[in-house]
Amino acid sequence: MSKVMKLAGKILESRENRREFTICIVGCGRTGLVTACLFVEAGFNVIAVDSSSHIVHILKTGKSPFTESDLRKFISKHVKNNRFKATTNLRKAVSESDVIVFGIQTSLDKKRKPDYSRLEKACKEVGSHVLAITNVKGSTISREADSVMYIKAGPEIGVATTKAFIGQLISLYILSLCFAL
Repeated sequence: MSKVMKLAGKILESRENRREFTICIVGCGRTGLVTACLFVEAGFNVIAVDSSSHIVHILKTGKSPFTESDLRKFISKHVKNNRFKATTNLRKAVSESDVIVFGIQTSLDKKRKPDYSRLEKACKEVGSHVLAITNVKGSTISREADSVMYIKAGPEIGVATTKAFIGQLISLYILSLCFAL
């Protein structure tokens, strides 16, 4: 039985115990990178995976591909103490991790519907249990996922809305707190 199957509240109560676990964050866009920073700040080791070698190179140097200075501070600090790593090698990162979190952005297809093919490809590659964090009941991702967490941010007019993005970040923050407690 893996460490993941044995996770319990008492094991994760202290920062020292959380350092024994590694979380793989797949996708280093804004959501994935913020999530990675939350987990590493909670005491976990983090391996960030992205298909862009350029983004991975930036992260390995302790910098952020985005302009937010707070992200750069978190990344720099934890790259130096070797608790935050970045790679393009998804299979290796997954094999070295206890928990996998997907933060892969979706784009729109020609019919302006969300295209989840990148997410589906990554999930199939690692053979993982899929938890979808979504605002739309009955959406493609909610039908394809093994489990669904609805953020209930209200109706959306477009696919990319600020309230849905903030709702997803809050949900990921809550998940990171649950892992940390």
